[in-house]
Amino acid sequence: MIVAHPPRQLWYLKQFRIFSHLSKPQLLRLQKKLTPVRVKAGEVVYPAGRMATSVFMVRKGAVEIARVGSRGRKVGLAVVGPGETFGYLGLLESQEWPHVATALEPCELWRMPAREFRKLSRHHPGFTLEVARSLSGKAILFSAKIESLLFKSIPARLAETLAALAERFGTRVDHGWRIDVSLTQQNLADLIGASRQHVSSALARLAARDLIRRPRRRAGRYEIPDMAALLAAAQPH
Repeated sequence: MIVAHPPRQLWYLKQFRIFSHLSKPQLLRLQKKLTPVRVKAGEVVYPAGRMATSVFMVRKGAVEIARVGSRGRKVGLAVVGPGETFGYLGLLESQEWPHVATALEPCELWRMPAREFRKLSRHHPGFTLEVARSLSGKAILFSAKIESLLFKSIPARLAETLAALAERFGTRVDHGWRIDVSLTQQNLADLIGASRQHVSSALARLAARDLIRRPRRRAGRYEIPDMAALLAAAQPH
């Protein structure tokens, strides 16, 4: 992780919903407390089990939040992107980070000290409300992921995950959608709770049905010709 020094402008801070209730003077004060950092693809932002000391905000890139089991198996819980905040689950109660955060691609982040986060939580109800809304949204996503793991096949889970990634990190193109995050088969395996071998097989099946395309010379990139068809394949059978 490299400390960087890009220009810190209020416009960037206003991209984050948790700061939407703060005034301009409050935002000016806050930006002086933030440390810009750059993270390489595959680099761990923070490991599970370390005492939470910071909150991170994504300016550019994508970060996977995952749980690691006792035998080292990793299950991806979420992918966070620009405008989103992560790392405060352990910090709220001065505990260890319960998850590992890993950059899926080169990222530009802001790091907020724990004391600043707690100060905002104590003195600005609007900030606290937005944090609560964020936690509620994550709880809903985690519940949906558990349901998916229990009731959907691996190809259906993969289709669901690719569709969600396209909607959050994709670009509309002439032939459908293009996912703008580079994803290895292991990344996808972590996100759907499957082995890399099963993901490889499921990708081949989706590609054979023309539900996804993997452009040549663009390893880890995926295109979706028909979003409705992919979403239909994501339904339990």
